[in-house]
Parts: sequence; C-alpha cells; structure tokens
Amino acid sequence: MDFVFSERPADGNPQGLALVLHGRGADEKDLMTLSGLFSPRVRVLSVRAPYRYGPGFAWYPLAPDGSPLLDEWGQSVTRLDTLMDQVGGDGLPVLLLGFSQGGQMAVATAMKRRARNLLGVVSLSAPPVPKRFSDRALEGLPVFWAHGRHDPVVSWQRGQAMRQDLRDMGALVTENVYAMGHEISQEEISDLAKFLAEVS
Repeated sequence: MDFVFSERPADGNPQGLALVLHGRGADEKDLMTLSGLFSPRVRVLSVRAPYRYGPGFAWYPLAPDGSPLLDEWGQSVTRLDTLMDQVGGDGLPVLLLGFSQGGQMAVATAMKRRARNLLGVVSLSAPPVPKRFSDRALEGLPVFWAHGRHDPVVSWQRGQAMRQDLRDMGALVTENVYAMGHEISQEEISDLAKFLAEVS
C-alpha cells in the first residue's frame, strides 16, 4: 500500500529523515508546521494514515470498547516499517515524531525495528502501545515523551502508562508534563526544539 504524504525537502543532500505521524481525524498537512523544528538538512515527510475517520484519517479503527483493532494496528506498523526502508534506503538515520495515535505509531514502529537506524522518537499525547514486540526493544534510544495533565482524549493515566512502557523497554526518556489538554503547546514546541537539536 502506498502512503500519501506532504514533504519538506532537505536543503542540499539530506543528512537525515523525519517521519511525522498525525493523530486520529487529521491528515498529512496537520503537523507540517513542526517541520521548521528540524535541521534544514533533514528531509521531512508528514504521512497520511490509511483509514478514513471523520474529516481525516486514522492509523487503525477502534473496537466498540475503544481499544485498537490489533490486525489493522499491526498492518499500519508494518507498513510504516516498510516505508522507512523505502524512503531511507540510502542509510539515512530516521527520527519518528507523532501526535496521539501517531505518537503511538511512532513508538510501535521503533519497537518493531528494535531502534535500528533511528536517531530518536517523539511521542506527543499518545496512548500506550497495545502489543509488545520484545521486552527491551528501545534500549538506549532517545525518546521525547510529552503529555497534558488535563487531556480529555488520551487520559493522564494512559499517558503515564506509555511513559512507563518506554522506561521498561530501555528508552532514554526525556519526560515533559504540561498543564494542557489534547494539544501541542508553545512551551512543548520550545522543549521539543531543544531535544531535536540534541539528537539530529
């Protein structure tokens, strides 16, 4: 399956690749404003999720109880893993960044790859991953984790579960908590810019 994406090309020969993954109900244009946080030498691809949801798209459909449908969830993870090999086939190091469902996808794809060829992962306001690929899949990988204490979509408790999973899998977690809801704040953007400057 081919993905649709928006792109910010690198200035000159790319020295890295960033895959940006939107949340449920959004599309590939939603997070393109974050592309300016990356070095001009990084190629940025903001990827559209495969399943239609409301006015936009989702990475997987939900069961009646709100849990991910695992077959579709796993297919999206596998497709993103394949996409990384296709667009980063010349050996470019990759950074995965996602918001909400997209943040969960970023972490899950990194888990599947066991952090291979990854500079780091950014997980913003994301629910925990429903399935483990291995116990220490993110050993030594820098991860920027952020969540709002007042998030009405992905509760604070679920955000904490993601943070604990990242720790348990051996990630080097930069932890960021904000007095906000299900959003990306200016304070968060400022902290994220510092993290990206360090890892890319």
